[in-house]
Amino acid sequence: MKVQNRSITSSIYTFVSIFSIVLGMYGVSQTYNTFTLREVLMIFTIFLCILDMRRSGSIVSLSGSSAKVGMFILLIVVSMIGNTMEGNGGFFLRVIRYFVVLIFVFFFAKDYFDPVLGLKLYKYLVVFASLFLLGQVICANSLHYMLKGYISWLPLRSDELAYVNGLKRFYSIFEEPGYYGMFASGYMCIALFSGSFSWVIIFLIAVASLVSTSTTAIVTFVFVVLIYVLYNNKHTKSAFNKATLKLKKHKGAKTLLVILGIAAFAVFYNTEQFQTVLYRLQFTESTNTRFMGYETFASSFSALSIPQQLYGNCMSSYSISGYAALLMSFGIIGTFLLLAVIYRSFRQTNYIGKALIILFLFLNIGNVEFFANASTIIIYFAFVLSMTEQQEITKISKNLSTSVYEKQGADK
Repeated sequence: MKVQNRSITSSIYTFVSIFSIVLGMYGVSQTYNTFTLREVLMIFTIFLCILDMRRSGSIVSLSGSSAKVGMFILLIVVSMIGNTMEGNGGFFLRVIRYFVVLIFVFFFAKDYFDPVLGLKLYKYLVVFASLFLLGQVICANSLHYMLKGYISWLPLRSDELAYVNGLKRFYSIFEEPGYYGMFASGYMCIALFSGSFSWVIIFLIAVASLVSTSTTAIVTFVFVVLIYVLYNNKHTKSAFNKATLKLKKHKGAKTLLVILGIAAFAVFYNTEQFQTVLYRLQFTESTNTRFMGYETFASSFSALSIPQQLYGNCMSSYSISGYAALLMSFGIIGTFLLLAVIYRSFRQTNYIGKALIILFLFLNIGNVEFFANASTIIIYFAFVLSMTEQQEITKISKNLSTSVYEKQGADK
């Protein structure tokens, strides 16, 4: 089934997908804060999607397109039962959350995620989050006041967020400074590769990434720009020429951006946050922690039983090192199944989706986004899967107010 017009269910699904990274910050209650508002709304949306599919008589489409994901979920269930029998039950809610994410994305994104509405919401949220982060920087350095980026009357999934030293690190509207970088870099990837980018927004993301003090934000920004330049040099210069054309048309804007950039750096250079950035980039215990899992992987993996090496330790114990954590949590078979799903998505999507998958795989070198920690697996793959059968993203970028599916109907 393919949604031909933007239905209410499709709009709800798209909204929940884009805002999942924000929704995941809030627990359902103070007692059960492991299960977040994100999962609650996802379950509600899944229910709406199933009702819509039953009404249209196309619910059978779920079985054919998601066989590998179903096998992966079954493997996690087997692993979960094995670990529970050993007395390790503390991971139960985390695994259930992951089930919800997998089902929400890989069973329904292709049919219900609207990339037109999604890109519009994504753009607005990135701009708001970037401006809010810069507002936090200004308030911290000018007024010595931390501008909170969360709704105080909702229960936080992590209570530490309410006590962090916000005068040194800035979280914007997310749970962790690095989440801003992951979220913003995903939008920048789509915008650059679709040719729909604005230099003002790219500049805004660059400044916000720098002052966030997050090494993830800085590194992902550089990485997206790098793969964009390499892609244009290898395959086509049309997008680069388009960018150059934009700069020639707006020489005044380019000059203004350069001046603002120099001014912003001059101001930021004298702040405590700049020293934090330098320290984290040079000495950075956070970087060491990210890669420690690779150093200890051989001994950790060999300590697992043979069944656990095959089907994993079910997310009960993992480091922040993405690929080491993947093998420890899902074993050889589970890792193969999950990577097979990603590879299949890579082959079927267009070049925008391929760029997003490359970015996602890059993020997982030092993070555990395979487990949906920052919702990138939701947001990125919502675009990847919804663009599987549509090879020209320009239809989205040229007219964000018109549904691509309505256009396809008109073309016929």
